[in-house]
Amino acid sequence: MSAIDLRQKLIKFISKEIIDDDSIEVRSSTKLVDLGLESIEIMELVLFIENSLKCKLPTEFVYQKNIESVDTIVVFLERVGISPK
Repeated sequence: MSAIDLRQKLIKFISKEIIDDDSIEVRSSTKLVDLGLESIEIMELVLFIENSLKCKLPTEFVYQKNIESVDTIVVFLERVGISPK
């Protein structure tokens, strides 16, 4: 899976499983806080990423700067050496 595929997969998950509101368009640059994600939704996202990439995310992943948007999530994963499989 490429970084582009991962972005699309994350956008689809956030749109369908977390937001579940067809009137809201989620883009890779959309700020997750603007979508109303709270701690429980962030944990769902963490589990989704760990299961999808078969990895364990480092604790610093949940720092706000790393989960600001789908783009920042992908950049963080690349920076720490977790690549899409």
